[in-house]
Amino acid sequence: MKKILPYTALLLFLFFFIEKETSAKSSAIVTHEDYYSEFDESEIYNSFSPINNLIEYIAENENVTYSDIEASHSQLVSVVNSGAAIAISAGEEKFSFTKQTAFFMGCAFGVPGIIAVAIINNGDSEALNNSIIGFVTSGCLSGGLAIAIYVFYFAIFSGLYY
Repeated sequence: MKKILPYTALLLFLFFFIEKETSAKSSAIVTHEDYYSEFDESEIYNSFSPINNLIEYIAENENVTYSDIEASHSQLVSVVNSGAAIAISAGEEKFSFTKQTAFFMGCAFGVPGIIAVAIINNGDSEALNNSIIGFVTSGCLSGGLAIAIYVFYFAIFSGLYY
Protein backbone atom coordinates (compact mmCIF):
# COMPACT_ATOMS: atom_id res chain seq x y z
CA MET A 1 0.00 0.00 0.00
CA LYS A 2 2.86 2.37 0.78
CA LYS A 3 4.35 1.92 -2.72
CA ILE A 4 1.08 2.61 -4.51
CA LEU A 5 0.40 5.95 -2.79
CA PRO A 6 3.34 7.92 -4.31
CA TYR A 7 2.52 6.61 -7.79
CA THR A 8 -1.13 7.53 -7.40
CA ALA A 9 -0.21 11.02 -6.22
CA LEU A 10 2.14 11.41 -9.21
CA LEU A 11 -0.54 10.27 -11.65
CA LEU A 12 -3.11 12.64 -10.17
CA PHE A 13 -0.63 15.53 -10.35
CA LEU A 14 0.16 14.78 -14.00
CA PHE A 15 -3.53 14.44 -14.86
CA PHE A 16 -4.44 17.83 -13.37
CA PHE A 17 -1.35 19.48 -14.89
CA ILE A 18 -2.17 18.18 -18.37
CA GLU A 19 -5.84 19.12 -17.96
CA LYS A 20 -4.88 22.68 -16.96
CA GLU A 21 -2.56 23.02 -19.98
CA THR A 22 -5.12 21.73 -22.49
CA SER A 23 -7.90 23.94 -21.14
CA ALA A 24 -5.62 26.98 -21.37
CA LYS A 25 -4.78 26.13 -24.98
CA SER A 26 -8.38 25.47 -25.98
CA SER A 27 -9.43 28.98 -24.96
CA ALA A 28 -6.83 30.46 -27.33
CA ILE A 29 -7.98 28.55 -30.45
CA VAL A 30 -8.56 30.70 -33.52
CA THR A 31 -11.85 29.88 -35.23
CA HIS A 32 -12.45 29.50 -38.94
CA GLU A 33 -14.37 32.79 -39.08
CA ASP A 34 -11.57 34.70 -37.36
CA TYR A 35 -9.00 33.42 -39.80
CA TYR A 36 -10.94 34.21 -42.98
CA SER A 37 -12.66 37.43 -41.87
CA GLU A 38 -10.26 39.58 -43.92
CA PHE A 39 -10.39 37.40 -47.03
CA ASP A 40 -10.81 39.42 -50.22
CA GLU A 41 -11.74 37.39 -53.29
CA SER A 42 -11.21 40.30 -55.69
CA GLU A 43 -7.51 40.29 -54.77
CA ILE A 44 -7.17 36.83 -56.30
CA TYR A 45 -8.94 37.80 -59.51
CA ASN A 46 -6.82 40.96 -59.82
CA SER A 47 -3.64 38.90 -59.62
CA PHE A 48 -4.70 37.00 -62.77
CA SER A 49 -5.54 40.12 -64.77
CA PRO A 50 -2.14 40.34 -66.55
CA ILE A 51 -2.75 37.04 -68.36
CA ASN A 52 -6.36 37.71 -69.40
CA ASN A 53 -5.24 38.97 -72.86
CA LEU A 54 -3.26 35.77 -73.39
CA ILE A 55 -6.25 33.63 -72.37
CA GLU A 56 -8.53 35.53 -74.77
CA TYR A 57 -6.01 35.11 -77.63
CA ILE A 58 -5.75 31.37 -77.00
CA ALA A 59 -9.55 31.08 -76.86
CA GLU A 60 -9.82 32.75 -80.28
CA ASN A 61 -6.97 30.71 -81.83
CA GLU A 62 -7.28 27.19 -80.44
CA ASN A 63 -4.50 25.60 -82.52
CA VAL A 64 -1.80 28.12 -81.60
CA THR A 65 1.30 26.90 -79.75
CA TYR A 66 3.47 28.63 -77.18
CA SER A 67 6.29 29.14 -79.68
CA ASP A 68 3.85 30.71 -82.20
CA ILE A 69 2.62 33.19 -79.59
CA GLU A 70 6.16 33.92 -78.50
CA ALA A 71 7.23 34.65 -82.07
CA SER A 72 4.26 36.81 -83.11
CA HIS A 73 2.89 38.35 -79.90
CA SER A 74 5.77 38.46 -77.45
CA GLN A 75 4.02 41.05 -75.27
CA LEU A 76 1.34 38.46 -74.43
CA VAL A 77 3.82 35.92 -73.12
CA SER A 78 6.04 38.42 -71.33
CA VAL A 79 4.01 37.86 -68.13
CA VAL A 80 4.34 34.06 -68.36
CA ASN A 81 7.23 32.32 -66.66
CA SER A 82 9.06 30.42 -69.40
CA GLY A 83 10.16 27.74 -66.92
CA ALA A 84 6.54 26.70 -66.48
CA ALA A 85 6.07 26.38 -70.25
CA ILE A 86 9.18 24.23 -70.53
CA ALA A 87 7.97 22.00 -67.71
CA ILE A 88 4.64 21.45 -69.46
CA SER A 89 6.21 20.66 -72.82
CA ALA A 90 9.05 18.50 -71.47
CA GLY A 91 7.50 15.34 -72.86
CA GLU A 92 6.40 12.14 -71.22
CA GLU A 93 8.65 11.21 -68.37
CA LYS A 94 6.99 8.62 -66.19
CA PHE A 95 8.00 7.41 -62.76
CA SER A 96 9.40 3.93 -62.40
CA PHE A 97 11.18 2.04 -59.66
CA THR A 98 14.92 1.43 -59.96
CA LYS A 99 16.56 -1.74 -58.66
CA GLN A 100 17.24 -0.24 -55.25
CA THR A 101 13.81 1.32 -54.76
CA ALA A 102 12.08 -1.87 -55.90
CA PHE A 103 14.14 -3.84 -53.36
CA PHE A 104 13.20 -1.32 -50.66
CA MET A 105 9.49 -1.50 -51.55
CA GLY A 106 9.53 -5.29 -51.23
CA CYS A 107 11.57 -5.17 -48.03
CA ALA A 108 9.63 -2.42 -46.26
CA PHE A 109 6.07 -2.93 -47.49
CA GLY A 110 5.94 -6.64 -48.33
CA VAL A 111 3.24 -7.90 -50.67
CA PRO A 112 1.64 -4.43 -51.20
CA GLY A 113 5.12 -3.16 -52.16
CA ILE A 114 5.53 -5.96 -54.69
CA ILE A 115 2.10 -5.19 -56.16
CA ALA A 116 2.95 -1.47 -56.36
CA VAL A 117 6.21 -2.22 -58.18
CA ALA A 118 4.43 -4.57 -60.60
CA ILE A 119 1.71 -2.01 -61.39
CA ILE A 120 3.94 1.07 -61.66
CA ASN A 121 6.66 -0.64 -63.72
CA ASN A 122 4.13 -2.46 -65.94
CA GLY A 123 5.36 -5.89 -64.91
CA ASP A 124 9.06 -5.22 -65.53
CA SER A 125 10.65 -8.53 -64.55
CA GLU A 126 13.91 -7.08 -63.23
CA ALA A 127 12.23 -4.62 -60.85
CA LEU A 128 9.67 -7.25 -59.86
CA ASN A 129 12.42 -9.77 -59.05
CA ASN A 130 14.24 -7.16 -56.95
CA SER A 131 11.09 -6.41 -54.95
CA ILE A 132 10.51 -10.15 -54.36
CA ILE A 133 14.13 -10.53 -53.24
CA GLY A 134 13.60 -7.60 -50.86
CA PHE A 135 10.49 -9.26 -49.46
CA VAL A 136 12.30 -12.57 -48.91
CA THR A 137 15.30 -10.80 -47.37
CA SER A 138 13.02 -8.95 -44.97
CA GLY A 139 11.33 -12.20 -43.95
CA CYS A 140 14.64 -13.98 -43.42
CA LEU A 141 16.06 -11.13 -41.34
CA SER A 142 12.99 -10.79 -39.14
CA GLY A 143 12.65 -14.57 -38.71
CA GLY A 144 16.34 -14.94 -37.94
CA LEU A 145 16.14 -12.10 -35.44
CA ALA A 146 13.15 -13.71 -33.72
CA ILE A 147 15.00 -17.02 -33.46
CA ALA A 148 18.13 -15.30 -32.14
CA ILE A 149 16.15 -13.44 -29.48
CA TYR A 150 14.39 -16.66 -28.45
CA VAL A 151 17.67 -18.55 -28.17
CA PHE A 152 19.29 -15.68 -26.26
CA TYR A 153 16.49 -15.42 -23.71
CA PHE A 154 16.29 -19.21 -23.38
CA ALA A 155 20.01 -19.35 -22.70
CA ILE A 156 19.80 -16.64 -20.05
CA PHE A 157 16.60 -17.63 -18.28
CA SER A 158 16.91 -21.42 -18.49
CA GLY A 159 19.51 -21.37 -15.71
CA LEU A 160 17.02 -19.73 -13.37
CA TYR A 161 14.78 -22.80 -13.28
CA TYR A 162 17.47 -25.36 -12.42
